[in-house]
Amino acid sequence: MDRKTFIKTSLVSTILPLHQIWPENHLKKGASTEQVSYFLGADQADDRIILFANAPNSENELNEAPIWSFEPDYRPTDAKRLDHAEKINVLVASHGAIYNVPFDHQSKIVWARTYPSCHSVEMLPDGNLLSACSNDDRLTIHYNSTPSGLGRMELTATEDVTFNTAHGIVYDRVRKCIWALGEVLAKFAYMPGTRPRLKLLDTYPLPNDHTDGHDLYPSFNSNLLITTHEGVLELPMGNFAYPIEKLNLANVKSAVSDETGRIYLTDPTDVSGYESWQTDTIMEVASGVKLRRPGAKFYKVRLWEKNYFSY
Repeated sequence: MDRKTFIKTSLVSTILPLHQIWPENHLKKGASTEQVSYFLGADQADDRIILFANAPNSENELNEAPIWSFEPDYRPTDAKRLDHAEKINVLVASHGAIYNVPFDHQSKIVWARTYPSCHSVEMLPDGNLLSACSNDDRLTIHYNSTPSGLGRMELTATEDVTFNTAHGIVYDRVRKCIWALGEVLAKFAYMPGTRPRLKLLDTYPLPNDHTDGHDLYPSFNSNLLITTHEGVLELPMGNFAYPIEKLNLANVKSAVSDETGRIYLTDPTDVSGYESWQTDTIMEVASGVKLRRPGAKFYKVRLWEKNYFSY
């Protein structure tokens, strides 16, 4: 598989030291009982994954310094919290590599080289990683863990599946399958082993004439939340043909819901000097409130909450 180097460097070699703090132990200033929520963002302003408080000032600006950060070797595109075996990790996708990064414990970083258009990463039940690469039309299983320098293990073997405009991937632990989003929504079975495979089980056209699926993430009620060229949809599990329209807003790069059902998305409004896919603003859909982090260039933003759907 030809994987071109991209964005930063031709060598995957250095991970910055991690500043690890438990967000669950941090409270709003001046409050003794109210916990603040946190966002996990792929910030392309300085090509870092940052964890920062949802604690806006009077102008709805999110100015508090990140309490945790990770700098991948390439431009970051996504990050997800991973709770597994009573430990927390962060899955990171970038334009050239994916990572499984320890958050609250001391373990080696697991990583793998990817195609340059990597948009998403998921951990599989056996610990292997899966990447989705849009312009390369590939889902790729990464396996065969090999020591790769101080504090790292590299997954050096790969198995590819062609999947047009592959953008989003989510593991479903209840149905024991992988959901993938691109031109269509697809359901795959994962077959582990010495040479792991994906088996296509079914495909579903995007409903309501939506096109170009982009982001895929489980919603708070175990449905699938997707973004497309046309808007944001919630797909009821088992009844994808009748989606719940959440917002008619084009080109939303990420959307996520909290346990109360509130949806937060990266606002695609043009910002002077930014690429079309970058933003400094997170919008809460129901209220329309826009939270701005001055100077940030977010591609995707997630909530720092446990994902019971996948792990």
